Amino acid sequence: MTVWTSLQITEGADFAARMLRRELPESYLQDLDPVPLMRELVTAYQVEAAAYHPSGAVRFFGNDVARLARRFAEDVDPDREWIFADGQERHDLRMPRLPSQSLTSRIRGTPVLGPGGRITTFTVPGRTFTDVSVRRRDRPVASRPRKANDIGSTVATMTADAPPDARLRGAFGYTEPSFYERPGLVRPVFAFLLERPSDGETPGWRVGITVPATEITDGDLPPGVDGGVGAGGCV
Repeated sequence: MTVWTSLQITEGADFAARMLRRELPESYLQDLDPVPLMRELVTAYQVEAAAYHPSGAVRFFGNDVARLARRFAEDVDPDREWIFADGQERHDLRMPRLPSQSLTSRIRGTPVLGPGGRITTFTVPGRTFTDVSVRRRDRPVASRPRKANDIGSTVATMTADAPPDARLRGAFGYTEPSFYERPGLVRPVFAFLLERPSDGETPGWRVGITVPATEITDGDLPPGVDGGVGAGGCV
């Protein structure tokens, strides 16, 4: 489960600096052709009601497949710990506001913040299905810590026009591709949420960014895998 830290609006760089003093977790390249493994596992599990997304993620249909989906995910990427995510966390991390049950994961003690690395069961009128948004990690990739001030500058841009009653929270963990994204990198990031609660007359709001904690220095990334820092300093 993600651990959020309440911060002052100006504390983005300080928060990053504290976390960067630790030994950072490795970045990983995912299996870029995951469908054959997924098909092999689905066949071994004798699951008929399953669908493959071109990204390599798998959707199981039925009311009683959540436990099977977890076993499936453990076979796909064994070196993870799976834990229940509470409802507040699901909404923070862009999960749809549908009646659902969600499992998130940790890799060697580091939480996966999203959007991938999850097992989510959705219940909608007339059907229930479970999405497994995880692919096998192929190998570690070389990286180095970013400068805390660079991370802080990205957060300062987000908070520049924040009203006095806005609140800032930060978290550290992994990000990895979602159900709908092609496989790529699993890498450590900072997540920051800026929110203003409702005052009873005007609605509240929340915005978030995900900022890479490391620079990928591996010179042997496959074509199409982006290890850089995106526009505005975000993933």
